[in-house]
Amino acid sequence: MSQSNQSRRSGLKSQRSVVSRLVKKAEQRQREQANQATDGRGRVGNAGERGVDKTGRAKATYNIPVDRQALVREMAQAEDVSQADIVETAIVAFYNAWQTEKVDLHELKAPTRSLKATWKLEIPDDFGLFSE
Repeated sequence: MSQSNQSRRSGLKSQRSVVSRLVKKAEQRQREQANQATDGRGRVGNAGERGVDKTGRAKATYNIPVDRQALVREMAQAEDVSQADIVETAIVAFYNAWQTEKVDLHELKAPTRSLKATWKLEIPDDFGLFSE
């Protein structure tokens, strides 16, 4: 009787050691990951933080109508570039035109009830920056 009891105990001890080794390995991995400056998803840096992409650049989100988003998507596909590149190019071109007073936004302004802005721009489909 005592012999069978002894074999059961040794089996339990070996299982405990396997479990304890697995737990120790998992704790070690957690410590290693905590020592790296990760975002909790295994990526180093500020990636995953609100407003920051995996390379550390700021992300921006704007409320743009779906039909205008489709225009960006169409241009990006036609030129085989990213949508972000199309938007960045448009921003730079628009800013340069605005700086040199080639764009007058006053004609597009309409009052808004927003607490963040006084005016809203109503942009017609035939709006253009460059004269023909």
